[in-house]
Amino acid sequence: MKKEEKILCAAIGSHNEAKIKPAYGQIYLSYRGLLHFVSANYALTKEEREDAVEETFLSFFAYPKKTEIVSIRAFLLKTLENKCADALRKRLPSSLEEEVPSFDPMRGFVEELKALLSEEEFALLMDYVVYERSSAELAQKYALSGVAVRQRIARIKKKVRHKLEVK
Repeated sequence: MKKEEKILCAAIGSHNEAKIKPAYGQIYLSYRGLLHFVSANYALTKEEREDAVEETFLSFFAYPKKTEIVSIRAFLLKTLENKCADALRKRLPSSLEEEVPSFDPMRGFVEELKALLSEEEFALLMDYVVYERSSAELAQKYALSGVAVRQRIARIKKKVRHKLEVK
């Protein structure tokens, strides 16, 4: 157990707020640099990284079972990882429909694809291209054989290529 962890355990055990606050301050000062460094590995804005670090410390301070934490460092890093993943998840559109309007150059192309392909073909193409699902995953999702999925994808690609060549 590290020095900070011993200080915190002793402070929590005493139930004395005068001892707990300095222990929290010591932990914050000891780990904030590490957490900022680790958060920089995520594709987040500076504000999102700062929010993730601050939320990590708030989660730690609010965690009711601190005496059960084996390693403060591991707890903080795992919490930070989850906060960063949540921040990235918030950015993702819930569907392709929400993504297209914010990306104007592609909207016309996607609309043309929708007009060119049937709904099933368009969905299959999106699953294959955008969500990078394998033919085995697609076969299971669409209740088709792997060969049928690969043939359909090949036909869809041919239609799209032809449409691009005509332009």
